[in-house]
Amino acid sequence: MEVLLREIKKNLQADVVAIAEWKKKEASIQWSHTIGMNTNKHLHVRILYGLGIVGKVMQSGTPMYYYSDAEAHEDPLVYSESLKSFFLVPLASGASLPSVMMVGYRTPVDLPGEKQWALWRNLLTEKLKGGEPL
Repeated sequence: MEVLLREIKKNLQADVVAIAEWKKKEASIQWSHTIGMNTNKHLHVRILYGLGIVGKVMQSGTPMYYYSDAEAHEDPLVYSESLKSFFLVPLASGASLPSVMMVGYRTPVDLPGEKQWALWRNLLTEKLKGGEPL
């Protein structure tokens, strides 16, 4: 997974790429795979379904774009990692494998559109399901 996240980071010229997954046993969303983080604070964060930026993306199944940190300044990861621009993409729908990819930048940037991240979404979904990337 780390190799794939590094490829995404390089391809999208991002500072941070992270995967959050629903953990049924803990009944919360947790950051399971990350690359480019400056702190380890994300390891202790437990997010409730439907709350916060990650919980809302997981619940809605809709990508969300944030062009400034002011739009999500209360999010602990955005704050601790000094993210200025970022987007979140649901990787799978349905209750079997809810997960979200976050791609972040520490400077304001024009965020990549779906054409630029759609392939990575498919590859990550397959990898998280335990299959081989397409």
